[in-house]
Amino acid sequence: MKTLLKKNIGEGDNKEIEHLKLFFENSPTAMFLHVGEKFVFVNNKAEQISGYAKHELLDMKFWELVHPENRDMVITYGKERLKGSSIPNEYTIKLVTKTRETVFADITVSCVDYFGDKAVLGSVVDVTSRVNAERTWKTFFEFAPVGFFVIDQYGNMIDFNQEIENIFGYKRDDLVGVNLLSVDLIFEADKNKILKILQKSINGETVCPEDIGIRKPDGMTGEIEIRTYPLNLNGERVILGCVSDTSLKKCAKLEFQKAAEKLKELNSLRSKFISKVSHEFRTPLATILSSVELLELFNDNITCDEKKEHFKKIIFSIDYLTQLLNDVITINDADCGLFQVNRGNFDIVEFTRDLKDEIIQKHKSQKNIKFISNSGKFIVNTDKNLIRQIISNLVENAVKYTDGSKNIFLSLKCNAKSFIIVVEDEGLGIPENALKNIFTPFFRANNTGRISGAGLGLAIVKRSVELLNGEIDFISKINRGTKFIVKFPS
Repeated sequence: MKTLLKKNIGEGDNKEIEHLKLFFENSPTAMFLHVGEKFVFVNNKAEQISGYAKHELLDMKFWELVHPENRDMVITYGKERLKGSSIPNEYTIKLVTKTRETVFADITVSCVDYFGDKAVLGSVVDVTSRVNAERTWKTFFEFAPVGFFVIDQYGNMIDFNQEIENIFGYKRDDLVGVNLLSVDLIFEADKNKILKILQKSINGETVCPEDIGIRKPDGMTGEIEIRTYPLNLNGERVILGCVSDTSLKKCAKLEFQKAAEKLKELNSLRSKFISKVSHEFRTPLATILSSVELLELFNDNITCDEKKEHFKKIIFSIDYLTQLLNDVITINDADCGLFQVNRGNFDIVEFTRDLKDEIIQKHKSQKNIKFISNSGKFIVNTDKNLIRQIISNLVENAVKYTDGSKNIFLSLKCNAKSFIIVVEDEGLGIPENALKNIFTPFFRANNTGRISGAGLGLAIVKRSVELLNGEIDFISKINRGTKFIVKFPS
């Protein structure tokens, strides 16, 4: 073509000119000839791409079709090319059509001689679809919620997306162009896995998920799931990798297992609860039934004292059942977060002394409950009902497991920062193998024998102390006694 253009057309070789025109007109590619600042020839395809008619194009400069973003570059390239400078002959630019639409085009140009003048012969290919597809793929690649990377057949990193940065902890500048195995990213034990993955992908195989351990630049470790796909990029075999961070999945799995264990524990606790409550209900209900039947059958043949004794047993059994139900409700409310803390100001010294007197009145066989306080009066702001639960259960337990001839000490130590309740007895003590379970609902140590109880008192104490942001500790020696220390902020 250049030869034809350089020939002296004046020689009359009209046949070659006609062949040249025919070639231009029927080319599947838009073609143009630009001399000075004007088109001197454009073909039909140029009309289709630009939207302008031929006569309109022939009155235009080429750069008038070029998008403002690329216009200065195209003008500069044109001038330098005509000067003989080394300028790229192929590039992609934006064109603006007659209807003001933007078209992406691959431009190929070369300098030719046209009747003694320097001219530019060019071809234009509309690549808008390709560019849009590349942009769509780039967007997908860059912002996909899973990690994507591209490496060559030797393991050198070509590119990767934002999610890979998040998972690996490396920036693009740190890894692009670097061999994946040369950085301290892959666990040493898993590097052979990576080599096998690379080999399979080079051979055209898609590699199923493999678990790989990684170490991030900050020293944190994790685990990823990687799968690879062989691809051809510009005629060369490359490997597309897809990466998922399985560390979170493993954490979630672990949390699920913990929840399942907790559910199993709760189901076991529920079964124990039903069994224990059923057992605890059976004895007082049997006592009530027995006394009622005796009163019904032998009402006329038993003395008033005997009747009083049966009524006493009925009342005691009802009180026991009522207390058991109240304790169960308290435990349930505390565990479910339903318990409301109602704080108020009151004198803890007077309150504790009165509570001690109530317990002595209830347990007339136990007179040796001694109250000691380092203060005659001390106002606290806390929940009176929860404090009652704590003191009552601790002292009731001490009474239950201490011989009536031995001492029980109820002490208060008050200062500006805290107040401390201490309950100490000289009773059975708690066996060492039972110490870790004493706050577990329905648990009873194996040295309690036939002493009645549901094993809820200390569980209620523990939960009540926690609700008031307090601390509880204890010391116990078998056959020497037990000491509970409960501390609250003032």
